[in-house]
Amino acid sequence: MKCRYYIATLEELEKKLEIPQYYPQTRSINICRSIDLLGILQPIIVEEKDGKWILRDGYNRYICLRQLNRDVPVLICDGYTDTTTIALNYIRGKTCGNRILQFVHYLYSEKNVKLEDIANALVKSVKTVKIYINTWNKLIELAVKYGNITEFLKHIDSICPSIRRIVKCVAKSTTPQEVLDCITGVEKPVKIGYTSEELKTMEKLYKQISNICTKYNKTRVQILEELLQYLQLKYPEYPENVYNNTTSIPGVSGGSHANALAFNPPWARRRHISVQLHKRRGERVG
Repeated sequence: MKCRYYIATLEELEKKLEIPQYYPQTRSINICRSIDLLGILQPIIVEEKDGKWILRDGYNRYICLRQLNRDVPVLICDGYTDTTTIALNYIRGKTCGNRILQFVHYLYSEKNVKLEDIANALVKSVKTVKIYINTWNKLIELAVKYGNITEFLKHIDSICPSIRRIVKCVAKSTTPQEVLDCITGVEKPVKIGYTSEELKTMEKLYKQISNICTKYNKTRVQILEELLQYLQLKYPEYPENVYNNTTSIPGVSGGSHANALAFNPPWARRRHISVQLHKRRGERVG
């Protein structure tokens, strides 16, 4: 496939351009705003056939440029295959991972396209393409176990996972539900020794603390430091081990004035303040 770059006027495109019916008759407002502010960053791609230019990629860009009354950069190719289309969409992240797996499997098993050609189109190694094909085969096996292949694949398509995620999830799953849970990010709760009621309470507190962090533009560590200071002053009778472990708090290093006040027991707070006063006076601390 050979391509050449060309700047076409809107008049030329009106005469030569043919838009396939499968393109939606809509446009993206965000793309139009971006083109208006920054200009066009990527040309539209057409296939030259019998004196006509068949649009293969860049419908939204073309519609926006026509609306803005600007010339259109065009990449004119003498041959254009679905492999190239899927590769371009893949590079821009517009295609769901499961669609890529399906298309790669289709090209290899039904169209007899060589692994090397598919790998070149996707800018991947032959080994990676083989992984894609095996992943799709296993995904179909899981869909059969699910009981309804169409429904199973539609559900995955609605999530639109990245190809890396779906390959990883299929590889470590043995049941259809495990695949769906992995793709959607649902994982089994970690057993950390608390009751379900205690976990619910901590989750509720965590959300409340996160809301406070957002409101006052502070980190969770800062909020927790201030909370512990408040608790120490209000409830000095708390056991010492509630406050005295500074090294186990992620993101907080021991030794600072704030840490001493926040995490040490009352007697340590008093000694810390006494040490600071002695140092200021130039006295030796025993």
